[in-house]
Amino acid sequence: GVRQANIVGKEFANILQDLGISSKSCRILCSPYLRTRQTRDIIAPYIEPLISQRLDEPLLREWSFGDFDGMTRDERFKRYPDESARYEASISEKGKLYARPLNGETWQDVCVRSKKFIDGYIYDSKLENDLIIVSHGLTIRTLVMGLVGYPENWILSEPNPNNASVRMLLQQQDGKFSDSGYIFSGFN
Repeated sequence: GVRQANIVGKEFANILQDLGISSKSCRILCSPYLRTRQTRDIIAPYIEPLISQRLDEPLLREWSFGDFDGMTRDERFKRYPDESARYEASISEKGKLYARPLNGETWQDVCVRSKKFIDGYIYDSKLENDLIIVSHGLTIRTLVMGLVGYPENWILSEPNPNNASVRMLLQQQDGKFSDSGYIFSGFN
């Protein structure tokens, strides 16, 4: 993780330079979870001259798998057999977006949380700075979906990003965003 973050920090500095970003015009926002804050803190020195503000943002946290967090499927079924069976039946009946793990969030809940972030940081604040977001796979995908306007089913086919990957979205003159895809593919 540390080695990967150092590599992406160097790559990211080069990418921002190539884009012509050369003054304190970037806000770096981060999930409050430890691993993302550590990644941000490793990346930040490489791009420090460009950062105007660093913020931990709870809306950028990872999907909560509730009582199932950190468990393999086998561990989950051993500890919570009935609840695990109900969760998997819910996936079959409702689809992955709407199935709720025990005391956790649905993917749709993460979409709603991302929408709150988008409304607050992008549209309500009249985005004047570039944003660098350090977050987690599903959260990043829901942000991309919401900003670019991809249909809801896009998230089901879009793979989780690799560790330390960099995806660039550009805001157009009309305020809409375009997806430039991954400009650094990260690590498997």
